[in-house]
Amino acid sequence: MFLNTWIDLRDRVEDPDALDAMLRALQADRTVKTSENLSYICPYLALNAFKEEHAALFFGREEFAERLLKKLSNQNFIAVIGSSGSGKSSVVQAGLVPLPRRQRTPAKTWDVVGFTPGNRPFHRLANALTPLLDPDLSEYQRQRQIEEFGTDFARYFAASEPSKVDA
Repeated sequence: MFLNTWIDLRDRVEDPDALDAMLRALQADRTVKTSENLSYICPYLALNAFKEEHAALFFGREEFAERLLKKLSNQNFIAVIGSSGSGKSSVVQAGLVPLPRRQRTPAKTWDVVGFTPGNRPFHRLANALTPLLDPDLSEYQRQRQIEEFGTDFARYFAASEPSKVDA
């Protein structure tokens, strides 16, 4: 099973507790049998979307996820559009998002936000991004920023022609 594990020591290089924790993790007792570890994992998620932590269980759309990643190397935004239940969220969360984490060091990965577009998609996008951009805003400032960003996003995307990647 695929599991990514890392310890970020960039801010704690001289912290002896961090190094001790890493050594304890590396030297941990591995006597538990694999079948006992995996007995609680159910690969079937019913109608729930696969998320990044389910990447090891997600398969069949790898080529599409690779094409999305390639597109993202040339542009900053891609909309994945499809019918309800067609796997949009799963291919993004369990297919696309883990790819750069596997290919690059953790310092070059993405911050990921999820949202549903609703009837004001650009404002919903702004609502998801604003806390990342300025987490210290008051509620009033945050709402004003969301309104401004949403309007700006709508103008920008109306002026540019969208790119399409077919599933």
